[in-house]
Amino acid sequence: MFDIKINSDKIQITSIEKEDLGNIYRWITCQVEPINNNLDFINEAEFYERFIEYYLNECEFFLKIEIHNELTGILKGRAEFKNPNEVWINYVFFSQKYRNLGLGSIILKEIIEYFTKDFGIINFFVKIEEDNFNTFDFWKKNKFIILEFLVEKGKKRKAIMKKIGNV
Repeated sequence: MFDIKINSDKIQITSIEKEDLGNIYRWITCQVEPINNNLDFINEAEFYERFIEYYLNECEFFLKIEIHNELTGILKGRAEFKNPNEVWINYVFFSQKYRNLGLGSIILKEIIEYFTKDFGIINFFVKIEEDNFNTFDFWKKNKFIILEFLVEKGKKRKAIMKKIGNV
């Protein structure tokens, strides 16, 4: 797991620790319409198991986003160190009350800058499930373009988007 700490004016982005899990899980279950929800119908024990998987994988990150010490979002992803290095954003949740204020874009920019400056990573991808295609505008606004659509037999369509341009 990456140990990430990003602090800017009023926003703190830090790695989720074991002691955060109960609060994070309760917060997730209270949210409506997560942005890129891959946690549908997951119980607390499964959530804990997924955390352990992330914790043991040195290339994954699971971040809590706080504004004025209030939990406002989470973001999970992984870095892949190959030629060229890349980051995949697996899912993102933002609190309903903080959506459409530009904070998601600020947070995404902070995370991209962190990986670009500290690890030289310039390739960023997101995989979006069909149920969340309504988030395309958010990703496009942040300079992500659709690369392809995937269709696996018996599963929902997914879109792969890649960040273009500078941070």
